[in-house]
Amino acid sequence: MSLPQHAFTPSVPWEHRSWLWNERIVKWLSARPALALLLLAPLLPLLLLLAPLLALWVARSSLPPPAGAYAVGVHDFEHSSLRLRVWYPRAAAPAPPPRWLPQPRASYAAAYLTSLGAPYWLGALLTAPLRLISSRGMAADAPPLRPPHGQSWHLVLFSHGLLGNVAPYSMVCASIASHGAVVIALEHTDGSAVHTEAAAAPPYLTRPPQHFADNKAWRAAQVELRVRQLTALLRAGGGLLASTPLASLEAEDLSLARDGAVALVGHSFGGGTVLETAAALAAEEGAPVVSACVALDPWLFGCSDALLSAPIAAAKVPTLCLMTQSLMFPTNADAIGPAMRNFSRDGGTALWVEAAGTRHQEASDFVLFAYPLIRASFMAGALPGSLSLGRHIAATVGFLSCAGALRVTGDPTQRKSMELVGALASGEAPSKRRGARVEAEYDASAFLVHGATAFA
Repeated sequence: MSLPQHAFTPSVPWEHRSWLWNERIVKWLSARPALALLLLAPLLPLLLLLAPLLALWVARSSLPPPAGAYAVGVHDFEHSSLRLRVWYPRAAAPAPPPRWLPQPRASYAAAYLTSLGAPYWLGALLTAPLRLISSRGMAADAPPLRPPHGQSWHLVLFSHGLLGNVAPYSMVCASIASHGAVVIALEHTDGSAVHTEAAAAPPYLTRPPQHFADNKAWRAAQVELRVRQLTALLRAGGGLLASTPLASLEAEDLSLARDGAVALVGHSFGGGTVLETAAALAAEEGAPVVSACVALDPWLFGCSDALLSAPIAAAKVPTLCLMTQSLMFPTNADAIGPAMRNFSRDGGTALWVEAAGTRHQEASDFVLFAYPLIRASFMAGALPGSLSLGRHIAATVGFLSCAGALRVTGDPTQRKSMELVGALASGEAPSKRRGARVEAEYDASAFLVHGATAFA
């Protein structure tokens, strides 16, 4: 693993990247549509035979317990016409495991196909197994755990990508919560959510409404609304959690009340959203302090020009940009590089890395229970889903911990995650430093580093 310190340019050019066999075949067939149709015809009966087996596999799936020091509770709620889900350290009390999808589960499940044009009856039929997935090791609506005396739970906000909602990133959010944080995911009402029950939300939009001049103007308006929704949640103060089990906590039990600090995490379009939000809050007098920002495979189309020439204040925000190969295409990488350089100004902590061999959906739960479909749609690589997702979780938890956005507890998984991030930031792989084998999730040699500034 080589480290181009401060470079913030792709360490592997797009044209020199290697692709999986199925990706190469589809690229070849895309130039030969008649041959593609001829080959697809005999595959359809096979797919129909395999569909019931895949449905049974999905229906029997459950998310594994998060690996941190604290057991995790989950609660769905509404605030200011937004649908939200919160993960938090929970007390030891009997409680059932939560379902993966929020209510109404049939509508949320069917939306994954109806948003692509399928009729509702077909979407509801084919996605029925998604309604049965549960989150093993978590507890629905459980009473919260008080933080240790004199401490507080850190607050983390999560922003989803296109076709997202509060469910698909449950493992990332629950894993952060298991290390001592209250993590809130929201469903944006900009037309990017695959489905939300928020009253004012439009359905999932695949093209710009007529009043937008072009695609970029539309996406820019979506990003602007998303940033406003995140900042509105921060300014809600104690009222944000008043209708949740966490209402029993004291105000000082949360970092936002104690020191005004919050961390931001997002995936894809949500990754661009949290970068934009972090830069905006850092430049605003009296705004909440962003203790860290983690952008998972961010898509920056629609982000403002100001992000690429961010104010010096943005360097106050330790920022991780964790990529997959999918979104390292030139126009996106050419936008991320300048943004990360701006976050690294004047000694700011910025880390731009890539989980080698991964694809865009490997930061989501889908790789755990729908890997064949995700792989077939070129959204997953050849790694086992648990490993690729585990690397995303390890880097996220490690960065938040190193940045001070999570309290260091001495938990072994947190320690190994911090060692991973320390190695990526310094260029020294733990396996080489110790001369010992490193668990696959925490192996720094499995990441490409496109630019870094070390932690102070």
